[in-house]
Amino acid sequence: LNIGGSPMQHLPWPLMLHRLSRFHSWMQRVVLYNVLQLIAVTCSKGLNLLLNVKCDAGIKPMVAIYHWDLPQTLQDIYQGFLSPEIIQDYVYYAEICFKLFGDRVKRWLTFIEPYVVCNMQYGNGQYAPGIKYGDVGRYRCGHNVLLAHAEVVQLYRQKYKPSQRGQVSFTTLVTWPEPATGSAADKRAAQNKLDAEVGWFLDPVYFGDYPASLKQSKGQYLPAFTTSEKKLVQGSLDFIAANCFTAKYVSAQPGNSDGWRESKFSGDGKSIGPASGVPWINVVPWSQEKFLRYLTGRYSAASGAHQVPILVSSLGTQVPGEEHRNIPSVLQDTFRINFYRTYLDSICEAVASKEVNLLGVYAWSWMDSFEWTDGYTRKFGLVHVKYLSPRNTPSLRSPASLAAAGGSLQRNPKNSALWWSKHFWLVAS
Repeated sequence: LNIGGSPMQHLPWPLMLHRLSRFHSWMQRVVLYNVLQLIAVTCSKGLNLLLNVKCDAGIKPMVAIYHWDLPQTLQDIYQGFLSPEIIQDYVYYAEICFKLFGDRVKRWLTFIEPYVVCNMQYGNGQYAPGIKYGDVGRYRCGHNVLLAHAEVVQLYRQKYKPSQRGQVSFTTLVTWPEPATGSAADKRAAQNKLDAEVGWFLDPVYFGDYPASLKQSKGQYLPAFTTSEKKLVQGSLDFIAANCFTAKYVSAQPGNSDGWRESKFSGDGKSIGPASGVPWINVVPWSQEKFLRYLTGRYSAASGAHQVPILVSSLGTQVPGEEHRNIPSVLQDTFRINFYRTYLDSICEAVASKEVNLLGVYAWSWMDSFEWTDGYTRKFGLVHVKYLSPRNTPSLRSPASLAAAGGSLQRNPKNSALWWSKHFWLVAS
């Protein structure tokens, strides 16, 4: 047996063990690829049916390829997105999606909110796989995410775009940073926060490198792009997919590692906006127009377009106390309607100014779903789903045990769903 071209009996023990480990990893990957193919064949029937129903109804599907759901095997083999080995595996996975569904999918998102992937999965470890590597983890992850995205886009443009004629992007997330005061220091702090959350991923695509402020503050952790990597990454978005749910006041604070401090309250104690049903969202409609104008102003020229095309890819909230209400009360979600009405008004103001090229808006979410570490306790949906009775802890169960516990998976549209159908979809059609 030869591994890496060297007879095993001639290797020193440490190197032999290393080679054996690598061989084992390679075998795991072969097995994984076979499993992926099997899953693709098995699951494609259901997904194809869903896509066909959508297309028959006149709905244009947009598909997210990765939404924080890394196979544990890849984390075990080489630490997931901390390793450049993830790139070839991710490209393999993405190509399966293009092959199976690309004839009907015209918009692809390679990654949902890379900022969350790298900051919360490999930085502070709040989300699975729970790696707490701080700045080392988050910026190594970010670099590999950008390269994986760019490799997928290159593959798509060369092999699939000529026939499928689709577009590819990833979503960028920001909590809009509003300067706490008009001082130059607070304005600079707000821009630095934009660089750290938005520019971290968009600047390499449009300008070929990380923002100068980020390199200055986190340069010891940021991997450097090679000349070929810069060429690969730059220009790898067909549009900007933008997510902004709320805003916070930002003030300069030289004492901390970032150089700024953010708060929901102004200096005189006033809240930036009403609280929602989740602690990280305050209702701040004007954050939409400001973010859209910012993206247009910063990236249009570099995109080669008069106005860079932008898609609002997620927008929504939970009604305060919604998880504790009975179904009739949940369906009367006036708070959510007002959220959407005011946020969409702000978006329309940006479009009406003719300074923003908006492709569309997606609500988060169509129906109540599994909200990561919050499980089924958070209710972002336009459609209510009855999982389990309030006296039971939500968990994955068989249909029989689900029914016995008081859950039926019954679905009922909330008033917000009816509002969208009358005030937004009708206009869009």
